[in-house]
Amino acid sequence: MTVRVVTCSTGGLTKEMADEFGITVIPYYAFIEGKTIVEDFEFDARQYYRDMRVAKKLPTTSHPTPLDIQETYRKLAQASSEPILYLTISSQYTATYELALMAKEEFPDQRIEVYDTGQTAAHQALTAIEAARFASSGATVEEILAFVEKNKGRIDEVIVFNTLEYLAKGGRIGRAQALLGNLLSQKPLIGFRDGVTTPFGRVRTHKQGLNFILERIRSDMDRLGDRRIRVIIEDADNREQADIAEKALRENFDCEELYHINLSIVTGTHMGPGTWGVAYYVL
Repeated sequence: MTVRVVTCSTGGLTKEMADEFGITVIPYYAFIEGKTIVEDFEFDARQYYRDMRVAKKLPTTSHPTPLDIQETYRKLAQASSEPILYLTISSQYTATYELALMAKEEFPDQRIEVYDTGQTAAHQALTAIEAARFASSGATVEEILAFVEKNKGRIDEVIVFNTLEYLAKGGRIGRAQALLGNLLSQKPLIGFRDGVTTPFGRVRTHKQGLNFILERIRSDMDRLGDRRIRVIIEDADNREQADIAEKALRENFDCEELYHINLSIVTGTHMGPGTWGVAYYVL
């Protein structure tokens, strides 16, 4: 019996990645210049970020509706009686976790577990991939959840901003409030701790941001005593910097897997165009 893993589009998984690991992705929504965007696999995220640069108003975002979640559960339940495990975006950002718990009450004969990852962006995607990879070995729901908890210290992400302007406007500033000063001359470095956006520091250039990431990975490798990593690089219409990061990562580390993805437009709306980040799992 194989546990079916579900996650949010906020992780930015591509269709190829979702298919490879057997992950079901529930789309979120964005609203820009009077248009409603469904963040599915067909959507052009890069064009969205280009539109966002010139939009007169900051776009807004929304979580799936209760019916969206119920429909996902229904399709999975009709396909098989095997357990469903929904790994949601941090409950500090949206109501998805609570909605997912409510939706499962409609399926009393189907085992559905909902887990708040406390994450978003590629950090969340990497957690979902590793959970699905473990699920494919025949692990139970309890074993998968124990695995996710145990490996929280091995999965991390650093995101490099161009500016905190979009994050502040969207109300997702969290502990990063301390970094608001001098937005134009500094690039905040941010990750996720305890379910909220948390500052790691600030730099003046993308190169300095990349060096910070490389040193952080080295430090985690030394702490954990392991030398291999699996990596997801994400960007919000900044593929040039993502390619520079890939080159540096491959030159410095043994990358067992490395994926490029677009930063989810739901998280990217608040982080802003030009943002990029590296999520990694130390094996």
